[in-house]
Amino acid sequence: MKLVRIAAATALVAALTGCSVTNPIQTQQLYAASDGARIVLGENIEAKNMLLLTEAQGSPGALIGAVTNRGSQDTVVVIDIVGAGRHEVPLAAGESVRLTGEDVLTFESVDVAPGATAPITISTGADGAKSVTVPVLDGTLPEYAEVLANL
Repeated sequence: MKLVRIAAATALVAALTGCSVTNPIQTQQLYAASDGARIVLGENIEAKNMLLLTEAQGSPGALIGAVTNRGSQDTVVVIDIVGAGRHEVPLAAGESVRLTGEDVLTFESVDVAPGATAPITISTGADGAKSVTVPVLDGTLPEYAEVLANL
């Protein structure tokens, strides 16, 4: 009986150990660990935590996040939000710009309601363009309510 228990325990340990062999380790995967979306354009441009804030469809809005130029040349990143407008963000080589506080990108009217996603395109002359969807949030969370109150 004791031998059966030892064999069963050994089999259980072997089976549970095997579970981690077939599952990828999440910390080795790049992903957007935030409310917003991550966008990589070419080898040099990266936008992180991009999300659109608005109180309601048709109301003013703000795009927040951060944009980084990892390249050795200055560039201008164009951010175009369908139904809201476009902004140009100049970036020096190696520079990051946080789109927060006074530097949020504002729009007179956002054509998407909170809770949905909005299509945006980021582009540069050298790196081309990439379109993704970003979440649209309202002021329910206090950190976003402050941004909307300043529009």
